[in-house]
Amino acid sequence: MSITKGAINASLYRIGNPVGSDGEQVCTVNNDFVIDRLKGFAFREREITSADPVWGFCDARNMLDVSFDDINDFILDRYALFGLRQDRKRVPTALFKAHLQKRVKAWCAENGRQRCPAAVRAELKELLEFEMLQRANTEVKSWQVLWNMVDGWLLFDNSALGTNEHFVKLFFESFGLVLRPVTPLDLPSDDMLRGRAILTGGIDYRPSETLRTIGIDGAEPLPVSTAEDSPVLPHLSSEFLLWLWYRTDVDSCKFEVPGIEKTFDMWSEGRVVMRARDEDTSATTVVGENPCVAPECRRAMEHGKLPSEMKLSLRSDDREFTFVLKSPELQPKSVSLPQVISGSDDEALYDRMFLYEELRSIISALFEQFLSKRVEPTWVTSEGAAIQKWLSDQDEQ
Repeated sequence: MSITKGAINASLYRIGNPVGSDGEQVCTVNNDFVIDRLKGFAFREREITSADPVWGFCDARNMLDVSFDDINDFILDRYALFGLRQDRKRVPTALFKAHLQKRVKAWCAENGRQRCPAAVRAELKELLEFEMLQRANTEVKSWQVLWNMVDGWLLFDNSALGTNEHFVKLFFESFGLVLRPVTPLDLPSDDMLRGRAILTGGIDYRPSETLRTIGIDGAEPLPVSTAEDSPVLPHLSSEFLLWLWYRTDVDSCKFEVPGIEKTFDMWSEGRVVMRARDEDTSATTVVGENPCVAPECRRAMEHGKLPSEMKLSLRSDDREFTFVLKSPELQPKSVSLPQVISGSDDEALYDRMFLYEELRSIISALFEQFLSKRVEPTWVTSEGAAIQKWLSDQDEQ
């Protein structure tokens, strides 16, 4: 999988331009700026003497190419397409412990001591790590990066938390620009949402319970404007997934959303993960052709669990998408796009990004539609009550 081919499992960021103390913009993003920084922070071959990885930028299609001399290889109209390479050496933990134990034992025997002092042990450990790293093979990985320099967003072809943290740090050191994860709340909300409050706690939708808000006693509601620079609140993202589940059933998978000038179909596909608000509680994972109708999902709801991850399919006109939405970020992952038939790699990339943006705009419009209803004081007596009744009706079937 990568950004240019196959399913897209990338992390999506928006890019902020920092300003100086005088309020003036520090840098202007253009081709010359990007080329200069890519060359300055390109990957450099070096001897690896510690467990810390070595990072640097490279060509998106060939990690050995780090020159960035031909602008046509990585600047494609509004996009900058490049790679991030990581080289590192790893020492097997169990083997390292065994060798260290052997050396400590040998030191004690040689010096007639029952126990090895902490300072000596630390010295033996440091020397052993150096020796084993010298013999270890180098692990080489690379990931694609696609930067829309006009609209100010970026895709990084990796979803692992640790790798993304390194990438965000390196991107700031290289370009002086801050990356923030994109959530639906980042898009311009309708004027009706401005100043409205998002309930601090979630809703208990269990059919056997009275519909009520679960939150922190005395906590003030969080305004939408405050939440825009934060990840989507966990209870909101899980309730959004529940709302999608509800809508796919009662509306027979048909969706009409303001701002999207067409009707589209959406349904659950293959997998759903249910999780309680208490993260210590084990998750319930249900797989199947239509997992949301499975009895396991109903039982999980009875125990206060909500969907935290759903695999969905969406059909718009003659185009079909498959993707995963996961709480709390709600970024589409494992995205399978409709087949693209183009004459060149560059044209295929433009078409793929057009389709990816279309999917993202639909998800954002759906979330905004949900949010406009969720912040209404009448939610618990209108749509929220309808969801609870729908769950109760399902249990009786």
